[in-house]
Amino acid sequence: MASDSEGSNSSDESDFPQSSDILYEIYRRAYARNDLEESSKCLGELIEKSIETVNQEVEKIAETLCSESNSFMRKIFELLPEDAKYKVMLNVIQNITTLDCFEYCELMLAFLKHIPYPKYVKHAYDVNEILVLYEKNCNMNDPINHYRMISVCHVFPLIIQMSQVDMRNERDFYFLQQAVEFYVSCIFIPPTAQNNEIIKSLHLCRTVPLERWGPILELLKAFSIRYKWSIPEKLKDANEIYELVQWLKFRSNHFQCMIQKKYTKLEDKQQCEEVFFSICLAFFYHFYEIASYIYPQNKPNFFQGKCSYFLLDGNPTCRKKCPENLGNELLLPEIR
Repeated sequence: MASDSEGSNSSDESDFPQSSDILYEIYRRAYARNDLEESSKCLGELIEKSIETVNQEVEKIAETLCSESNSFMRKIFELLPEDAKYKVMLNVIQNITTLDCFEYCELMLAFLKHIPYPKYVKHAYDVNEILVLYEKNCNMNDPINHYRMISVCHVFPLIIQMSQVDMRNERDFYFLQQAVEFYVSCIFIPPTAQNNEIIKSLHLCRTVPLERWGPILELLKAFSIRYKWSIPEKLKDANEIYELVQWLKFRSNHFQCMIQKKYTKLEDKQQCEEVFFSICLAFFYHFYEIASYIYPQNKPNFFQGKCSYFLLDGNPTCRKKCPENLGNELLLPEIR
């Protein structure tokens, strides 16, 4: 009798609608009739049960995310629960061993853009560290390179988006100075056969000064707001800093609109001014440091190895005068 009972229970379990085999059949039929909600629900349950049962679907997800196609499989992935998305990402990364640095980073980015949750930000940091390591190991003397471009234009903005306001990481400031060096170099260094394609892809307008500062100002603005920078007390009355801020505020329609239209309360406007001041201070600090590095006195080459500088660290060099040999094209009209 016991054996009959055990056999009966086994048969009942295999026919149960939520078993993996039947659930997969339900998913397959829902997929065939383009039932997005049902397909996503079933696939999510299958992933929770055993992701190995849907290896083909996982591979399809990786392919569609990397190709950025708006396929049905991509829509299914976007509707998956957060934990299911994360399991898919880990499964793909752990099982693909033939990727080079760029392919691996692009695959991770494709997933992280769809899982932009603070608890997964560590993976974004890992991607950036890989890019920094490869740039160093490849002895890149020119900061305008593909490793830096992916880091600055894709990974770092994602880190800012994913980071929590109360979480600060010392590497953020290193990544930020890497980004500033990259953008300032793209603006001022004459294109070469090696970096011309990268510079073109950024669509920087080299003839309209305000427009060419756009990407770096946007990045600094996002970083400042995320980390709640405020005005350093000892620099509030510095005339040279005040003049730079006034020049940028007068020239920048974007920030004028942000100040005048978006913020109607006085305290909101004051907070916006404070953030804006921090942006300008950080930007010009790096501008002077990097410009002197790009065009060193009596040195024919643009780059002479790595330099070390830190963002707003109190180093007196941040207030040194701009080198005389920079040329008028590097200096802003009102501060020559």
